[in-house]
Amino acid sequence: EFSRFHTEITPMLNGLQNNRVEWKSLADEYDEKMKVIEEMK
Repeated sequence: EFSRFHTEITPMLNGLQNNRVEWKSLADEYDEKMKVIEEMK
């Protein structure tokens, strides 16, 4: 019973972890752009 449930939920957890990595890189890029804009002022 649990293994059936686990196979359904595992891809979801993997997706969440992948999203976290993508969000981190997006946030880093955003920070870099903001720094550049601040320096241009």
